[in-house]
Amino acid sequence: MPANRQTLFGVRSPADLANAIMARIRGRDLPAGARLDPVRLAPIMGAAEDQISRALEMLESSGAVIRNGTVWMVRRDRKAQPREILSRGKPALLAIARLAASHASPAQAAAISAARDRLGGLSGDGGLATRAAAYRETMELAALASGSRFHAGTLRQMLDEAADLFAPIAQRDMQMYPRPNPDGELLRFARAIVAGDPDAAEAAMKDHLLLLARHMDALQES
Repeated sequence: MPANRQTLFGVRSPADLANAIMARIRGRDLPAGARLDPVRLAPIMGAAEDQISRALEMLESSGAVIRNGTVWMVRRDRKAQPREILSRGKPALLAIARLAASHASPAQAAAISAARDRLGGLSGDGGLATRAAAYRETMELAALASGSRFHAGTLRQMLDEAADLFAPIAQRDMQMYPRPNPDGELLRFARAIVAGDPDAAEAAMKDHLLLLARHMDALQES
């Protein structure tokens, strides 16, 4: 096997393969509409066909690819609806919540708490741009602390698709809570990570997803 393939795909778990395929999709080596056939991909990726199939199933669950019989295709670019984005990202966010609470180092937990404080207006200038940026930072730091590259990649895709929603959602949150909310679901999420409590972190994330869904519905109706 060529040395460069060993370097790129030396670890061949389905999650690692999914990340490698996703990197090629993002780099446009596999453009929208490209066929992803496990039989053809196996020698390219240096992995067994069943491993490739499991990796593609993981990407299918995240919405990056769609299945067409025995092969998959890279999802064609289109603007997904907010609820669709949220539905695809929910499993990854819940997994990230539990994993981050289980594995975050003290430094990572402190960074998540600091970002969450900026998001909630407890620190920083409290402005809309600061809060919108702090939301993405909070989520990305939690994904990093989770240690799961696959879930982190799914989250990144979700955040990229929903980027234009950050400011409107932050604005609605500011209208609902003109003063910092000490009992907000993401503050509870950050506290759970600091405390190393996966159950509490997951519960707080579920509450956050419910609030996000309400915000998204309201924005679509407005």
